[in-house]
Amino acid sequence: MYVGMATLADWEAFGAAVSALPGLLWVQVVLLSLLSYLLRFARWHHFIVALGHKVPILRNLEIYLAAFALTLTPGKAGETIRSVYLHPYGVSYPHSIGAFVSERLLDLVAVGALASLAVSMFPEQRLWMFAAIACIVIVILLLRSRLLSLIGRRAAGSSVVGHAAKLVATVRFLLSSRRVAVAAPLSLMAWMAQGVSLYLIVDALGYELTASTVVAIYCLSILAGAASFIPGGLGATEAAIVLLLSAAGVGQTDAITASLVSRSLTLWLAVGIGVVAMTKAALANRSTRSAQS
Repeated sequence: MYVGMATLADWEAFGAAVSALPGLLWVQVVLLSLLSYLLRFARWHHFIVALGHKVPILRNLEIYLAAFALTLTPGKAGETIRSVYLHPYGVSYPHSIGAFVSERLLDLVAVGALASLAVSMFPEQRLWMFAAIACIVIVILLLRSRLLSLIGRRAAGSSVVGHAAKLVATVRFLLSSRRVAVAAPLSLMAWMAQGVSLYLIVDALGYELTASTVVAIYCLSILAGAASFIPGGLGATEAAIVLLLSAAGVGQTDAITASLVSRSLTLWLAVGIGVVAMTKAALANRSTRSAQS
């Protein structure tokens, strides 16, 4: 897919655009990606601690990063592999999966909020953008309500419903005002860091778009990728970045360059780190089980 986009841009022009990017820019984009991962981990660790678990912070970081190896799954569902690695530390499946669901909901809200910065630039998208954000907010309010907890208690005789009720209770607890007051800013800063990395690339290519515009374009593209139901938004997100940057006045070759470089140093860097961390996490998990047996 990436080869196809590069071919569309013309290999020679694409190669020239990439090679023209300064070395410092690559370092800055990688550092912003790492900052984004650390901010997301801080949110995750905050959730795990709030649930009463004491997982060593470096071990928890390793487990968190390991799940990035499976981020290219529908809805990032593969990232629930963390539950397997955390279970030996006493973290129940409803707790770890509830933390995962809470993360995804906060990600949607954060990305939606940042994408709304583009409303004035793309007024034709205003209705569906606000509708999507409204749906997310309604889901969060429903999960925070007592209604689902009441239904769960009424159906406690069913083990499946019982586990689901515990998961919902976990999400409801983590999305309470006290926890969200910490987690929401971390979510916003994490996604803003990735949006800023795209801005730096566009700026280095010689275009004078504002940071808020490019961050909004990045987040709109993430939403488009999520709406496509393609694992990791692969292809859909990149195409959306190109289309929106082109609409903002960026040349096609430069838009493709910005899209591919940005996604390579955000999505694919995460997958690479995840593969390394998963190998270490699997070995550590095996050692823990051997010690317990």
